[in-house]
Amino acid sequence: MAAMGGHDQMTAFEDMARAALGLAGIPPTDSDLAVLGAVAQALEPGMRALDRADLEELPPESALDPSRAPMPDVADGDRS
Repeated sequence: MAAMGGHDQMTAFEDMARAALGLAGIPPTDSDLAVLGAVAQALEPGMRALDRADLEELPPESALDPSRAPMPDVADGDRS
């Protein structure tokens, strides 16, 4: 599949955003679409980097507690 140009990507994103907001019962405004587009552009580089990252090389977090922020390993000597 050929890469889409910037205008085609924005049109596809706008169509998806309109559909998603519509499914949520929110009539999208031009302002809504502009904000969503800006957020998507700001987050895209990080999302692409995360997608390319080999997370298998990272050790699992010990004592995982999803209700709290990640804690450094006690083995590292950092108990703050």
